[in-house]
Amino acid sequence: MLTRLSTAVVALTVSSGSLLLHAAPAYAGCAPNTICVNPGASGSTPGGGGSTGGGPAGGGPSGSSGPPPPCPVILTTCLQGPAAVPAAPVLIPPSEYAAHAFDQKLLPPPVPSTTPGPTTYVRLSTYFWIGPGVWQRFTATAGIPGQEEVTAIAEPDNLTWKTGDGSPDLVCHSAGSSTDPSCAHTYTRSSAGQPGSKYTIEATMTWTVSWVCVGPLCQGQNAGNLVGNPIIRPSGPRQLDVREIQTESTPH
Repeated sequence: MLTRLSTAVVALTVSSGSLLLHAAPAYAGCAPNTICVNPGASGSTPGGGGSTGGGPAGGGPSGSSGPPPPCPVILTTCLQGPAAVPAAPVLIPPSEYAAHAFDQKLLPPPVPSTTPGPTTYVRLSTYFWIGPGVWQRFTATAGIPGQEEVTAIAEPDNLTWKTGDGSPDLVCHSAGSSTDPSCAHTYTRSSAGQPGSKYTIEATMTWTVSWVCVGPLCQGQNAGNLVGNPIIRPSGPRQLDVREIQTESTPH
């Protein structure tokens, strides 16, 4: 582990050689608060040899310390510098989080049913309905926990039926049922002249998706509606056989 050096030169033995760590103030060109590595000598100038003469050779005086060498390699920087300021969180509009959350929660399409069915009769109330698992509230959440949590809420709005006989669409505000008169239709003619001798019916669910945001990063945007409302989910076509009830009279 590296620590800031208080002396100009410290030797650290590495395998068979020596690696010299130098505090930045001992070198020219070193940035403040850095530790540098110099694989060379300690920075002193060696002494020169003695002059040749008649007498025995004498050792020369020790050389004076030379200028500090340039900083060759920076090991680490700013050991005593200020702590890094954390980056400011990226602000994402809650509506974008809501759209992302909604994409992860696909709304199911309705599955049409009728009573009577698959065959019904002229001048008889025919009840239109879908299973209860579709007509319900769906939610999905996205965002940053504790900072910006956005919940998308899909609420069923209405269920529209095409009855296939040219009548105006039947609009229901519930899933309907096999006995619900608010979502019923009475045929006035049979389907005998239609392709396959059947009417083509279809159900379409309409959803309204809103969102709520909780957390300090909501920036005052705490609720709204998803762009693209309303959301439509069609069932696809289904065939319904409509027949006439034949009566016979016997003369007395």
